[in-house]
Amino acid sequence: MSRCYEIFKNDPRIEDRRASVELLRVVADRRALPWIPEFLGDPDSSIQACGVGVLDQLLWSELIEQEEAEDLLKSAEQHGNGAVRERAEFIRSFLRTRSKSGEEREPNESCPGG
Repeated sequence: MSRCYEIFKNDPRIEDRRASVELLRVVADRRALPWIPEFLGDPDSSIQACGVGVLDQLLWSELIEQEEAEDLLKSAEQHGNGAVRERAEFIRSFLRTRSKSGEEREPNESCPGG
């Protein structure tokens, strides 16, 4: 995780930065939560989309509580990137369903544009 974050922060190649955040989407644990605002604030739309994907995975895997994600979800719902807003809506829908019925779903396979 730390190496992925280091690549995201420092690598000049956009493909490597994107791949590092996409990999985090799969392997991240709660330690990645504070990094998500940076992903959402990145100028690259694919990194933004993968960033909200990290949040999605953390919630789906129950590695964080919904309350911990609330500010990030609100930010994602108002994001300038349509893919981020769509994922945020999907996350909200999933959380409502899970809280009502305890159902689980499969996480999305990849990040849009990734």
